[in-house]
Amino acid sequence: MAKKQLLTRIFCEDINKLFFACGILSMIIIKFFLIRNSEVVGQPRDSLLYTLMADQNIWFPTNKAKAIIDYMPGYPIFIMFSNFLNFSLRISHEIFYTISNILLVFSFRLLKIPRYICLVIFAILTFHITTFLWFNTILTETIAISLYHILLALTVITVMSENLARKLIFSVLGGLCLGIIFITRPEQIVFFLSYLVVFVILVLRNRMNIARAIREALPICIIPIAISLLITTVFTLLNAFFLELPALSISNSSAFKETFSQIQSIDDGQNIDDFEFVNINRQQLKMAYQVSPTLNQVKPLIEEELARRITRLGGKDTTNIEVAIDWVYWSTIEAIRRSNLTEDIGVCIKFLLKLILNCKRHLTIKELTRKLSLLMI
Repeated sequence: MAKKQLLTRIFCEDINKLFFACGILSMIIIKFFLIRNSEVVGQPRDSLLYTLMADQNIWFPTNKAKAIIDYMPGYPIFIMFSNFLNFSLRISHEIFYTISNILLVFSFRLLKIPRYICLVIFAILTFHITTFLWFNTILTETIAISLYHILLALTVITVMSENLARKLIFSVLGGLCLGIIFITRPEQIVFFLSYLVVFVILVLRNRMNIARAIREALPICIIPIAISLLITTVFTLLNAFFLELPALSISNSSAFKETFSQIQSIDDGQNIDDFEFVNINRQQLKMAYQVSPTLNQVKPLIEEELARRITRLGGKDTTNIEVAIDWVYWSTIEAIRRSNLTEDIGVCIKFLLKLILNCKRHLTIKELTRKLSLLMI
């Protein structure tokens, strides 16, 4: 009798596994049928530059002077891999997303979540409305969500693995995934804070036993962070060696960041700042042209690009309007690229450094004038 019950239980378990696998396979087939005629579209600038970076092989362009590294290399590498496999980019997005969902559901099963709940989760993820919208675009979000799923799954598998060797293997894979995220999206601080929270929880769980908490955090936090930092360092060195850019992208370079912090620091007498992400006004930019002969050289192109962005969104371009800091970033880079002043990335960085010196010189003179006035008073 007991043997009969055991065979029945094994048979039912096999039936459940088969049903679970068939359910997932059916949803994958339906999803690929629904997107069979879908094509990728995108904003002119982003789409063009991502595809150009991929077509130029990023670090090995046919013409180094026209190399493009406006964005991080993660997504262009994905496009290069898709082209190598001769897959359409839309299909590559979906394949990568499907693999990430399967891995995520597998990790949930390790947590003893029932199969029918896992099927519901897989269905929600597979047919979520955003996958029909985002995956038709050429943006980093299209692979970022898949990378997040994979990282979560690998973390769960690492935690649930009892075998030390297996735990270390999945910890290393998690670090590789985290590193790919870091060269795809500028979200390092979010993950660092998340891992810090996990480490604090481990410390509290071990009753402030730091040594034991570090041992537990080693495969969960420390190894992934170390590997991810190694990956970002390698890609930064690649950019520095081949493209003379000591950063993951132009917008990540210290010269780029300091340039616009200098422009923001110009006192226009108003400093209107009504919106969280809108903090450079036209007057500040006008004064920047006056104090920086370097910036003034590309003024017509910057103004043309800014006006185009403002009017495209239905705004009115006036002298006191505030514009998004991102618009000023990309308008300036676009102006430098379009001008005859510089096409090479290394020269572009030198251009920005010269601009910084112009602004600093202005601020220094203004501060000395203010102090002199106070002394005279």
